Amino acid sequence: MNRVKVAWQEGQEPVIVDEIKTLDLLLDRLDSEASHQVDRPFMVEIMGQDGSVLAMGLGRGMTVVSFISAVGNYGSVGDRGKAGTVSFFLYGHHSEFPMRSAVPSATARNAAREFFITGQRPGSVQWEEV
Repeated sequence: MNRVKVAWQEGQEPVIVDEIKTLDLLLDRLDSEASHQVDRPFMVEIMGQDGSVLAMGLGRGMTVVSFISAVGNYGSVGDRGKAGTVSFFLYGHHSEFPMRSAVPSATARNAAREFFITGQRPGSVQWEEV
């Protein structure tokens, strides 16, 4: 059985998730909450048992994904030709990411499921080392 911790607010205990359906329901709820905070969409961290972390933005039609592990830190790659930035809040702190890192939300959701199952950097996202 797989188990991850999901965190999104500073000072809040992470939620322990041990079923993929529970992960999907939690991400659905959080995405809905984030979409109602138009000026403050936020990021969620999904923490694996080995300390690796998959982070993704919620509340927009697109998102950015990052993967942090002992092996390295990676960011998602979307359309390398896109200019500008996209913002999310991580634990209440404003973070900007290049638009070229933006991927569809469905891609990020697939990555979250893959990370839950494997505990590894998802192959469903194109990555670059950061």
